[in-house]
Amino acid sequence: MRLIAIILFFCIAATCGCKKNEPFPDCLNSLIETLKNSASCQTGKSIKEFKFQGAIVYLSDSGNCYPDGTAAVIDENCQYLGSLGGFTGNTKINGVEFSTAVYIRTIWAN
Repeated sequence: MRLIAIILFFCIAATCGCKKNEPFPDCLNSLIETLKNSASCQTGKSIKEFKFQGAIVYLSDSGNCYPDGTAAVIDENCQYLGSLGGFTGNTKINGVEFSTAVYIRTIWAN
């Protein structure tokens, strides 16, 4: 009986303790494939999810091999909102500092 209780405990812990990955917009799948297949910048590519200005946005970083490279910010419909970094060192999207964004998770990284 004790063995059954232990097995039951671990089964419940295994199913309740793990959080399923929340879905992300389908349009990000093609962006991920583009980043994976791009020959430039073999490291530092990622797509990260943030809460910004009351909405979920995604930061698409195409790698860290360019000192003046930019990271695109897109919304849940994969609409381009602006870019960060670059030669000018832009830090704002829609006139608001992106540093106010709250990091949620990394969707993909190489």
